[in-house]
Formats: sequence, structure tokens, C-alpha cells
Amino acid sequence: MRLLDEGSEIVIVREDLCDELGLEVNKKRRIMMQTVNREKKELQECMEYLEVGGVKIYAYAFVVQSAPYWLLLGRLWQKSVKLGKIEQADGSMEVEISDPGNEKRWVLVPTKERVEDRLRNRMLVVRGKDREE
Repeated sequence: MRLLDEGSEIVIVREDLCDELGLEVNKKRRIMMQTVNREKKELQECMEYLEVGGVKIYAYAFVVQSAPYWLLLGRLWQKSVKLGKIEQADGSMEVEISDPGNEKRWVLVPTKERVEDRLRNRMLVVRGKDREE
């Protein structure tokens, strides 16, 4: 499960997903994270690039041992891709993100869990589709 969290400032990825996909982490970076219950936790590892919906973006993604999600996309990431939410009549939702490298390109990404998530070039890849103009 991927989670959009407007209350979080950072991107977090679960350690078992990193291990499963063979994601490269940088153990030199450190950050203190305050959890929802006000505990502080030091995170020492991160990925430096993510690919979501075919949009590659430089973003620190910090690794946690356990979480109720695979990937948490915080507010800074959402702002960097100009995230927009599209509510569907059936109750589902898609998100629309822009490509910072090509601001004319927008991609629709479903919010439901997908089985075809893959690793490409040591980056986490979450599928999406280009928006039709």
C-alpha cells in the first residue's frame, strides 16, 4: 500500500520493500523524525531518487523497519510534483502529478494497490499513465 500523507514532511519507504527490490540506500544521511505519537526516531538510510507514474524525481526517501504502508509520500514530494486529486463517482481516487523535468507532462496515478510495482535502475517504480490532453 502506498500512502499520501499531507501531514508528513518526508518520504518514507519500508525496509522490507527496499530489501525485496534491492534498492540502494545511502547510510550517510540522517534525519530525526517525530512520529504521530510524538516519539522521536533517527532514520539513517535513504534513497535519493523515486519514480512514481513514470515521473523520476530527486527526493530523499528514508527507510523504516516497519510501517503499515510500503511507501509514504509526504507533503514536500506532493508539492514538487504539483499533486492534484481526482475523485471518481465510484469512490475511487486518482492523483495527477507533473513531471518536474517537463512541466507540460502530467501523469494520472491510481491510488489503489497495484501488483506490477517494479524496480528499474535502482529506483522504486509505481505505474501510472500519461494524461490525455
